[in-house]
Amino acid sequence: IESMRGSAMDLSAAQSSDRLVCRICERVYTKDCFLIHTSCCSRFARAFQILLTRNTSLQRLACAIDDRAMRRNKNGRKNSEEQLKIMGAIQTYCYLPQNNSLSAVDMFPNFESEFSGQEKQFVACTVFPGISISQAGYLKYEKKLRKYAGKAMDAKDKVSKVMAEKAASLLTEMNDALSLMRCECAMCQQQCKAANAAGADELPWSERLKASVRNHILT
Repeated sequence: IESMRGSAMDLSAAQSSDRLVCRICERVYTKDCFLIHTSCCSRFARAFQILLTRNTSLQRLACAIDDRAMRRNKNGRKNSEEQLKIMGAIQTYCYLPQNNSLSAVDMFPNFESEFSGQEKQFVACTVFPGISISQAGYLKYEKKLRKYAGKAMDAKDKVSKVMAEKAASLLTEMNDALSLMRCECAMCQQQCKAANAAGADELPWSERLKASVRNHILT
């Protein structure tokens, strides 16, 4: 996809020429690739927003687990060792995406030569939570959380069961969002061919999404 970065005057001029401005990323594209770009760009932006919000929800859930672990139950009793163990395990999974985040700079360490000023700051601040985890990894974590939900039920701890199920759902949604970030344009498909081949679900999403991230963030 051909794109160019420009000033407000450049964008204004582009609108009256053979180039169009994407209202999502505010970059300029030729008319022949504009439609496929806007489709990919809107999907990427929507998926990225889901990724951020679900990670925030997981952080809040982790804090709620901390709060609950320190409180007594409605009968005035402390949580049992089994309950605390289950809550601790659930909380560990809540922190996984945050602990496996990468910025665009981490993914493309040589980017500095391509940008300057505000653009460099924007790229440096763009962080993808959970992108270092593989698709298979997310599925594995979800299954483990479902097992902890069962253990919580066995321990007659309905609140921990709900928390485990919530964490599992949030991880699933993050995995789905990362999958949606895969660009369908011909260039990205060519660049990502190996990353989408058999067995690619074991690769970190950061490897599989390099072309998409480059084309949506770094161009």
